[in-house]
Parts: sequence; structure tokens; C-alpha cells
Amino acid sequence: MKTQILILATILTLSLAGFAQEKEVEVIVTTQKANVHESPSLTAKVVGTVKQGEKLATSAYQGNWYYVVGNKVRGWVHYSTIKKTDAKTSKPIQEKTKDYSDVYKDTWTKFEESNNDKLWYYNASKMRRQGSVVSIWVQTRNKTTYNLTSTAMWQIDCNEQRTRAPTGVTYTENGTVDGSWDDPNYKWRAIIPDTISESLMKIVCKYSK
Repeated sequence: MKTQILILATILTLSLAGFAQEKEVEVIVTTQKANVHESPSLTAKVVGTVKQGEKLATSAYQGNWYYVVGNKVRGWVHYSTIKKTDAKTSKPIQEKTKDYSDVYKDTWTKFEESNNDKLWYYNASKMRRQGSVVSIWVQTRNKTTYNLTSTAMWQIDCNEQRTRAPTGVTYTENGTVDGSWDDPNYKWRAIIPDTISESLMKIVCKYSK
């Protein structure tokens, strides 16, 4: 296994000039299945899939995406689908959700409060627009504890007034990952008036032109 990981690390080094680098580590897939993309983007071509428990090597990242190499696949996976492993046991290292309270106000903007005690935020610095479709990261936090409850990539079609959230992660009350999804074929849904989706659409469709 050590020889295998060394070979994978060599491939990584030769393939990833220009991306943020870190010490080569082993990661393990924690979701039932995860898509591997050709480039660090949800809309990029899916070049393969990896299954829960599969071990991969990684030493480069861009934003929330990590470049991984396995026995039969090579490409980018979302951070919510993997965890670093303990070198001695090869078991996932349980990492708590990072506390972004020091920089939160600089990068996230509250745009709505819902009746179920949730605060809604969007990250304008990561907003992207392609044609009439705006992609933007959205977070929800508990109104009382301020704990992070979910992070998701929302896509809003400004012309068709429809939305979807093809990738995201949810968190438990103590801040650990509860679940995640990554589906480029996630269905579009019409935006209903006087909803959270309409509030966000009015903001992003106006300022992303």
C-alpha cells in the first residue's frame, strides 16, 4: 500500500502545477458515492466515481475541491465527500467544522431569516454567472446558537426563475458533518413567490449582470 501511495503522489506532483499545494496525504471517501470531476467545478465533466471507504491520495486543492488519485480514477472531488485518514490506522480523522466567526462578516451576507430559527447567508465573493445561471454558495445557521447547519451551492436561472442546489453538506448540532450530496443532474424547481429562493434571486440576478 505504501508503494502504491508513493506512485500516486508522484503522479500528483507532475499533474498539478499552478494549484495550491499541501503535504501529500491519504484520504478516505465518507459518502456512499462521490463524483470525480475533470476540473474543480460542479459543472465540469464527471470522469468517474469513487465509493465509500475507498482510499485516495491528494496533495493539491482549489477552494472546496481536492485533486485525488486512485487506482482507476484521477480528478477533483468536493471536500465534503472525503476525510483525511490517520496514517497508523487508516481511519477517518474526525474534524470539527471550522469556525469562521472572525471573517464571516467579510465574506458572507445575511439576506433572510426563516420561521424555523434559521439565518440565511450568501457569499458574494464566490458568485459566478454563466449565461442566465448564477452559481453562489449559501449557508444556514441556527439563529440562537449561530452554529452552521448547512452549506450548499445554489444555482439560480434568472431568465426561467428556477433554482436547484446540486451540491452541499449538512451539519449536526455539534458541528460535525451529518450528510452531503453532489449530483450534477439535480432537478430544477420553479421559484415560488415570497420564499427564501425568491429573496436570493432578486439579489443575485440584479448584481451579477
